[in-house]
Amino acid sequence: MSYNYERRVIEGYILDNWSPTDPHLEMSNSVSQTYPDVWVRASIQSGQTNQVSLGGDPLYRAKGMLYFQIFCKPNMGEGASLEVADKLVALFKSKRIGDILFYPPELHRVGVEANWYQINLTFKYQREEQ
Repeated sequence: MSYNYERRVIEGYILDNWSPTDPHLEMSNSVSQTYPDVWVRASIQSGQTNQVSLGGDPLYRAKGMLYFQIFCKPNMGEGASLEVADKLVALFKSKRIGDILFYPPELHRVGVEANWYQINLTFKYQREEQ
């Protein structure tokens, strides 16, 4: 396993489950010049890896965080952002994708900044490897 493996699995799952009718989606390594009324930025942050068993072939547990920043025009109201959050929760809440396990999310209302209403949705995850 590797950090690049995590990225490929998670990004692949997102893209496989995101339809053309869903809001515009950017992965953290892409940037648009213009944005529609509702859009999402996804970012994967790999975290600490710990050895969790002893012996000649020890088990390691890697943790990370999947971030979604959901933006909409302020005059659209919070509901537009929450609809997107609900879709993401349905995709990732307590989901196992291969050997990556996602936990229930945390939602944070950022409010209006730079002419966008923003909420952040985060999912902690872990994977194990030997």
